[in-house]
Amino acid sequence: MEHEDRRLCQISLPKGGLDNDYTIYTSGRIHYFYDRHIYPGGQNEEEWLIVSELNEDLKKRLIERCPKEHVGELKKLFKS
Repeated sequence: MEHEDRRLCQISLPKGGLDNDYTIYTSGRIHYFYDRHIYPGGQNEEEWLIVSELNEDLKKRLIERCPKEHVGELKKLFKS
């Protein structure tokens, strides 16, 4: 049976009025949706990341903003 890659949580870490959103999946994939700036061509950017690309400060901030029911699973994912 294949492991189902499900959405664990979606966390917003806004920067001023700019989007800075992370959707974290149980496989360790992370969909990063953000705005570079407010001017045309700098909004609604997105990229796919993996856990190893996140620095420790960002991991800590994501854990702090994670819904309580998912904190344990997110911490486990960040340690792997």
